[in-house]
Amino acid sequence: MEKPLLDISNLKVSFKSDGTYLNALSGVNLSIYPGESVALVGESGCGKSVTSLSIMRLLKANAKVEGQISFNGKNLLSLGTKEMRKIRGQDVSMIFQEPMSALNPVIRIGDQIGEPLFLHEKLTKRQIKTRVLELLRLVGIARPEEIYREYIHQLSGGMRQRVMIAMAMACKPKLIIADEPTTALDVTVQAQILDLLRNLQKENNMALLLITHDLGVVSEMCERAAVMYAGKIVEESTVDTLFNDPRHPYTKGLISSIPKLEGERNRLKPIPGNVPSLANMPQGCRFAPRCEFAMEQCIHQEPSYMAINKKTSVGCWLERGNNDDRSTATS
Repeated sequence: MEKPLLDISNLKVSFKSDGTYLNALSGVNLSIYPGESVALVGESGCGKSVTSLSIMRLLKANAKVEGQISFNGKNLLSLGTKEMRKIRGQDVSMIFQEPMSALNPVIRIGDQIGEPLFLHEKLTKRQIKTRVLELLRLVGIARPEEIYREYIHQLSGGMRQRVMIAMAMACKPKLIIADEPTTALDVTVQAQILDLLRNLQKENNMALLLITHDLGVVSEMCERAAVMYAGKIVEESTVDTLFNDPRHPYTKGLISSIPKLEGERNRLKPIPGNVPSLANMPQGCRFAPRCEFAMEQCIHQEPSYMAINKKTSVGCWLERGNNDDRSTATS
């Protein structure tokens, strides 16, 4: 049986604030297999970016991380700084949400893209330049020789994102983490970037972890999706199943808020309430204060995560009761 490339087990992350620790992630479990594309979905503040930064070991000093992040059989959380630097950029790369803050404004484009090649591949300057120009062409930049010598402020948003992708692709990593890679782009450029990512992934057989709140992007790019709410994954399934048969009330709320182009047009149904703060998490199910199906048990006891079938797992007391009813009926 094929082993996962990335296996996150019981990941807990908390941040120290005013002498106390606030939990941002509470027991996240997620696996990604070689060549697979997986989406991590949820609204702002749910813990998606904290998960990605935990994998890359780029969290701030006030973070406390527990659990296990296994990549190719190695627990990344137990590696020293030098060992982690060998993996970061070579085996695992990240495309950040905002290139202007992720790229250095005083270093030329060519030197930034060439840095991982210098660190990991030990190529000559001539070889690095040749490879960087190839990468710029690969990501669809028409003037690679000119762009090589320019600075990030001279490029458009779409070109900056292409530079980020070229930098992430430089050493042909086994896993790419894309954190909201198209958020700041217009619709046309967004489509181009997504096509580029999808083609590069297939050509190089890379695994992709796509972090987004855009379900339209998920349906276009990914095979599986994990839905996150308030620091926990509440549902995981194939993308087709997620859209056609969502089980968790939060997932149903996300999908029902998507406008439809066909059929009868009705008012969108928003999810009431707000995401709870890290300092004041509900005692039971974290979604219970916003859930129209919440029961007494939901308010006082956190639901366990369970497999509904081969394709779907969910953490919901309502779904657990429905599943028990199905088991009784078929026995």
